[in-house]
Amino acid sequence: VADFKKKYFKCDRSVILEGAIEDWPATTRWHDLRYLRTNFGHRTVPVELGKLQGGRKMEGWREEALLLADLIDKHLVPSNALCLSDSFQPQQEVAYLAQHALFDQLPRLQQDLKV
Repeated sequence: VADFKKKYFKCDRSVILEGAIEDWPATTRWHDLRYLRTNFGHRTVPVELGKLQGGRKMEGWREEALLLADLIDKHLVPSNALCLSDSFQPQQEVAYLAQHALFDQLPRLQQDLKV
């Protein structure tokens, strides 16, 4: 660890750690949104919603409290379906979890990480 800090961290050098998380349960469990919906869908999370143009936020962005199940059903699933289709076009409105201490709210998620 000391060698890594000296060669990379303190020098602010980028590094790719291959295979470092392959055995983490999150890599398989979180891949399927049904896992998150089934286990945590009843929990309310802060979500930012709005439109982007050229990667920049347009006027009208807002924050709403949604059930995680609603975020998944109304925003993530339709967005994923569009991305996989042949006629993909960026969505009008995007949604993502607002800055939020998700692991504090859902500590069971942290068990899917091996840190």
